[in-house]
Amino acid sequence: MDSSRWTKVKAYFSLIGIPESVNDLKLGVRRSFLGLPRKEITELINLESNEFEVIIPNYQHDSVPNASLSLNDKLAIALVCHHLKPQTVIEIGTFRGETTDLIARNLKNASIFTLDLPPDFQSHQERPDISDLDVLQLRQPDFYVANSYASGSQIQQLYGDSAVFNFKELNQSFDLAFIDGAHSFEYVKNDTEKLIPLMNQGGWIIWDDYSFNFPEVIKYVNLFRDRGAFHIYGTRLAAIQVHV
Repeated sequence: MDSSRWTKVKAYFSLIGIPESVNDLKLGVRRSFLGLPRKEITELINLESNEFEVIIPNYQHDSVPNASLSLNDKLAIALVCHHLKPQTVIEIGTFRGETTDLIARNLKNASIFTLDLPPDFQSHQERPDISDLDVLQLRQPDFYVANSYASGSQIQQLYGDSAVFNFKELNQSFDLAFIDGAHSFEYVKNDTEKLIPLMNQGGWIIWDDYSFNFPEVIKYVNLFRDRGAFHIYGTRLAAIQVHV
């Protein structure tokens, strides 16, 4: 055992390190049971290839449990945008527009479409997850979304229930899709299956909330295991590259 590993082992078994080691073990075990193979962000992106920067906006408000992205999630999305440089993006689930803003700030001259329920929304067409009903009361779909950013990216806010929204009427194909709408099996299935035919060859779909808090998201996304879907380690994100 080299000296660095021995130092780490000793640290784990110190009075201070025991709680940390237990927490690391717990997280490792929980992640291993999600179902998809895990990949580090460094397996997807060569962070040492050249100099670059990503922008992580710091919003001055409290996060919303099961609705706001963690810092790891934000960093992964920003890095994916920097690496893939998608020119057309579709997001399902604007909420407060923070992810929309994050994507726009880390792309140059991209066209970004983001769909959210209309302000006067009454009832879902499909069965939502029970937690979605609570989050609905907190959403502000145009809170951070603007018409343009310094990056030159353009954002178009769409309104509708994704269960009945006709994405084909946008006359667009997409390089990146971010699915973060309702969390029931029916909605994740609907959103994914509507977007797959609209993805460009080699485009990427990212699902948010691939975590134990949303077992129906896990259940559906795991159906893509044999098609190459994976869990981005350290995040609540799962992803797949689409080959038409």
